[in-house]
Amino acid sequence: SNCSDLGRARAHQGNLAEAVKHYTEALRIRPDFAEVHNYLGCALAQQDKLDEAITHFGEALRIRPDFAEVHNDLGSALAQQDKLDEAIKHYTEALRIKPDFFIAHNNLGILLALQGKHDGAIRHYTKALRIEPDFASTHYNLARTLVEVDKINEAITHFKETLRLRPDWVAPMNNLAWLLAT
Repeated sequence: SNCSDLGRARAHQGNLAEAVKHYTEALRIRPDFAEVHNYLGCALAQQDKLDEAITHFGEALRIRPDFAEVHNDLGSALAQQDKLDEAIKHYTEALRIKPDFFIAHNNLGILLALQGKHDGAIRHYTKALRIEPDFASTHYNLARTLVEVDKINEAITHFKETLRLRPDWVAPMNNLAWLLAT
């Protein structure tokens, strides 16, 4: 539908209110359009309207239960509400449907690390990097988790890789300087 294409274009331009309007119009015309429920959920989540976003992600999954991207997006919205166990279930489901979904591996790694499940986090970051080796954030997340388990040399390697990919990123620069100084 033109409305969903238009909404997505406006969301990419950062005009979220316009995007929400167009997605809502698209759903009025065709309420069973899972992709548009997902786009609307994403636009609402970007406006911190998480409850509304979660409703639309849920509707998308009711229409299409095997929609890996929606499980990932719903996981992210739930994580923002500190519903980590529920978020983990959705990231895990996204990966069951689409095992090479690198961002879901990264997101799951973040939550496992937050819960102190470092081995699981490292496993998922490593899988993400096998699929998408140039994703700086995953190198950074992995490096920070490796520090937690005292694998300092490996951590240094991943901080350096983060900076190779994003030389202007200050946080890994500080982490690396601290590790090299101690």
